[in-house]
Amino acid sequence: HPTNLSGTLAGGPGDDAPIDGTFSGNDVTFTVQRTGRNGNTMTLTYKATVSGDSMTGSMGGGQMSRDFTAKRTSK
Repeated sequence: HPTNLSGTLAGGPGDDAPIDGTFSGNDVTFTVQRTGRNGNTMTLTYKATVSGDSMTGSMGGGQMSRDFTAKRTSK
């Protein structure tokens, strides 16, 4: 059963953006809305697999798609 996921995605243009998604086992899927260069809001979808303190996957929205790696940081 997937578990709901919420939080904040830091970085990128504008302020930190809230995320909405799910995780199941090591698989994570979430969406975030960002303001594009032209001022329009775009929805980006992230799909990743978590391993230890990092996750790798892909993100995309509209005609854009790219791979990413993220690592946990200490606060």
